[in-house]
Amino acid sequence: MYEEGNRKINFNWGSLAIKLGIIAVIVFIICLIITKVSNKDGSGKTLFAMGDTEYITNITSMKDAAFEYFTPSKLPENIGETQKLTLAQMINQKLLIDFTNDGETCDINNSYIQATKTADNNYALKVSLDCGEKSDFIVTTIEQSECVVNGNCNNNTTNNDVVIDDDEDEKPSNDNTNNGSSNNSNSSSSSSSSSSSSSSSGSSSGSTTTTVKTTVKITINCSSMCCNVDCTPDEPDTPDEPDKPDEPDKPDEPDNPTEEKTKYYKFVKWSEWSEGKSYAEGAENKQYSKTTYNYCKSTTKKYYSTSYTSYLNGPSTYSYELQLLDIDPNEVEEGSIGIVNSSISYFSSGLTDYEKYIELKKSGGIYATGNNDSANVSVGSASNFRNTSLKSSNFDFDVSGIYLKSGIYRTKVTISYYNINGVSPQYSSKLGRNVYFVPIKFDVSYVNSDDCIRDTAENASKYPNYGMSDKKTEYYWMHRTPEYKWSTQTELEGYEYTGIWEYR
Repeated sequence: MYEEGNRKINFNWGSLAIKLGIIAVIVFIICLIITKVSNKDGSGKTLFAMGDTEYITNITSMKDAAFEYFTPSKLPENIGETQKLTLAQMINQKLLIDFTNDGETCDINNSYIQATKTADNNYALKVSLDCGEKSDFIVTTIEQSECVVNGNCNNNTTNNDVVIDDDEDEKPSNDNTNNGSSNNSNSSSSSSSSSSSSSSSGSSSGSTTTTVKTTVKITINCSSMCCNVDCTPDEPDTPDEPDKPDEPDKPDEPDNPTEEKTKYYKFVKWSEWSEGKSYAEGAENKQYSKTTYNYCKSTTKKYYSTSYTSYLNGPSTYSYELQLLDIDPNEVEEGSIGIVNSSISYFSSGLTDYEKYIELKKSGGIYATGNNDSANVSVGSASNFRNTSLKSSNFDFDVSGIYLKSGIYRTKVTISYYNINGVSPQYSSKLGRNVYFVPIKFDVSYVNSDDCIRDTAENASKYPNYGMSDKKTEYYWMHRTPEYKWSTQTELEGYEYTGIWEYR
C-alpha cells in the first residue's frame, strides 16, 4: 500500500514462524533417516551399507534377479512352503554372472535367494549374500495383486508401499492437491519439495496422473546400537522443538511360517515291481530285456535199409534215395533234424539188425525211391537175409544229410561194392539172376516241437539232455506305484522320507 508517496510494509510474524517450523521438521526427519540408515556398530562399520558399494550392488543384483526368477509358476503353492535357489544355480541358469567382493570370491553355495509363501498371494523374499567376512541379507515381499490373480487390471495407477524394517515407514507423496488461494504463502514455500508431483500431474486442466511405485523391503541388522521401535537411542533435549508429524500406521509383517504351525513330513512306500507299463500318477516305469531259448528234448530213431547188386560186371558204385516216411515235418522243430554220424554202420553179425529191417519194412517206415514190384526182391527170413548179404569186407557206403522234398524228409545212400567173397547168392525169379543184398543202418535225431520249453540261459541246468536253440530277445516294461503319507514324525515305519515338508 502506498500513501502520499511513502511505501508501507506489513510483516506477518505468524506466517514466518510456521514456515520456520516446517523447515525444522523436514531437516529433523532427513537427519533421522540418515542416522538410521548410516548407524554404526561398535566396530565403526556402517551396519547395512558398511561403506561397501560393491557388496550392496551385488546383493541388489541378486534381489533384482530374484524378482525376475520367481514368476507365479515358480513360487511355492502352499503356505509355509519355500522355494530356494543358490547363487551357484543362479549363475548356471544365466540369471546373473559370477562376482567377487573386495577381490575375494563370494560363497556361491551359501549365498541364495528364497521365497516363502506367508499368505494367499503374499510371499516373503529373502536374499542372502555370503562373501567371507562380509555376510548379510535383505528381506522383501512379493505380492500377487488382484490384477494378477483375478485379471482386474487398472493400467492407470499402481499403489505399493515403500517399507524400511527399522519400523520407520515412508510412503512416497502422491498428494497433488492445490490448497487454494487462501494458502498461497504456504504453497510458495513448499513448491520445491513437491515439484516432482507437480510435474507429473500437470495443470488443473484435467490431465490424468500415472504413478508407478515399487515395493522394496530392506532388513537392517543392528548390533550395538538400537534401531527398532522398541529401543530408541537417547536424544538431547531440544527446547521448543516443534511437534513431529503423525507417523502412518505400520504395515503388517509377513507371517512367520513356523509360528503356531506344525511341520509335516512327506513319506512314500513303493509297491512291488509288476509287469507292464503304468500311467498312474507318480508311477515309476523301467524297461528290461529278456533273452530266452527253446529247451527241447531230442528224439532219436534208428533206420535200417538195404539194396542189392547182381555183381555182373565186377566192382561198381551206385546211389539211391531213401525216404523217412514215419517223421512228420510239421512236428519237427525247424533246423533240429539230422543224421547222427557216429551211428552209421554195417549190420551186426547177429540176426537182430536183420529182423529190425524186416519189421521196419512191414510198418512202411522207409521207402526206396524208384522201387517197384518188378524190381522188388524179397529178403525172405532173417537168416536167409543175413546169409545173402554183403559184409563190411565186401563194400563201403556213405549216407548224406537229411533234406526235405515234397513234404518228406529224405537222405541219399551211396554204395561202393568190391567183391562178393564169402556171400551166398539169392536167385530172383523176377530178375532171372542171382542178387546180393547190401544192408546198412544209421540214426536220425530231431526235436519234436511239442517237447520244447522256452526259458532263460540261467535255467539251463533244469533241462538235462535238452537241446538249446531258437534264441529270442524280448523287451518289456516293469512298474511300481507310490503310496504317500504325511506325518509329523521324522521317521515312519515301512516308508521312506521324500525330502519334502510343509507347515500346516
